[in-house]
Amino acid sequence: MHIHLAPPLSYHQQGKRPYQEDARYPDTDRPGTDRPAFFIVCDGVGGQDKGEVASRTVCDTFGYLLEGDPNPRPDDPMSSIRLILLPEKPLHFKILFGHVYDQFRRVARKQCTTMATTLTFLSFHEGGYIAAHCGDSRIYHIRPGHGIVYQSEDHSLVQELVRNGVITPAEAVNHPQGNIITRCIMLPQ
Repeated sequence: MHIHLAPPLSYHQQGKRPYQEDARYPDTDRPGTDRPAFFIVCDGVGGQDKGEVASRTVCDTFGYLLEGDPNPRPDDPMSSIRLILLPEKPLHFKILFGHVYDQFRRVARKQCTTMATTLTFLSFHEGGYIAAHCGDSRIYHIRPGHGIVYQSEDHSLVQELVRNGVITPAEAVNHPQGNIITRCIMLPQ
């Protein structure tokens, strides 16, 4: 399968909070052909503390494991588990995500056990791609001349109400519980 990737473009906009809880990898507004063939966006979960730490930890750990660290340190616990992990098969992604979650757990136990983040992950490889997400950050496939041909579905209370026919998509737009997500990365409580 041939997949052509245009140079990635991303941008972020400061919200109403004085700090940014979104994280992305690669973390740049500049397109380039030297970028990795994987992309991650995380967003700290509202109502939980340290969302900026949660999202940055997950993004940076994926990047570190997939690209490596140009300046590895001997005391770094991640250096002993960096494998040649390319998420070309679901099993590899499960192993990769296991390592990401282990690092998330270490950071959460030190900083804030209630921190949480959403995850949107997309990786391209010779056989196609792997897409993974949890929460309300979405993956879109936009094809010139066709528009949006794929959009991942939110893991939210309102989306579940729509999926089960309890409310219509039009009723979901301004639903009072639109901010409640049903999946995220966090420590069990």
